[in-house]
Amino acid sequence: MYYSVGNDVFYYPDVMVACNDSDQNAYVEDQPTLIAEVLSPTTEARDRMEKLAAYTAIKGLKEYVLIHQDKIAVDLYQSTDSGWEIIRLKQETDTLLLHSIGFSVTLRELYEDVVGVL
Repeated sequence: MYYSVGNDVFYYPDVMVACNDSDQNAYVEDQPTLIAEVLSPTTEARDRMEKLAAYTAIKGLKEYVLIHQDKIAVDLYQSTDSGWEIIRLKQETDTLLLHSIGFSVTLRELYEDVVGVL
């Protein structure tokens, strides 16, 4: 979901993690560490193009994760010293490793409660 106010656009991601204690705004987080979106047929194009461009321009963002809702597939964009790299995960045994928050999960575990995917 997103809102536009004048020339400013505000996105509301499915999941966001921020590790900034000094942020005082209760409604806007401008220094996220990790953003994740669950893809659907109606949101996938915007998540892959518009939001990808906007999110990867955020200083300090380390990872952007796109998770398919109807098949086992995760795209992980990670910020590196040489720019953004993408890691595509498609097997149940693949592990999603989120360095920015010290978290890992296999795709089997990630999708275990999603009906009709495994």
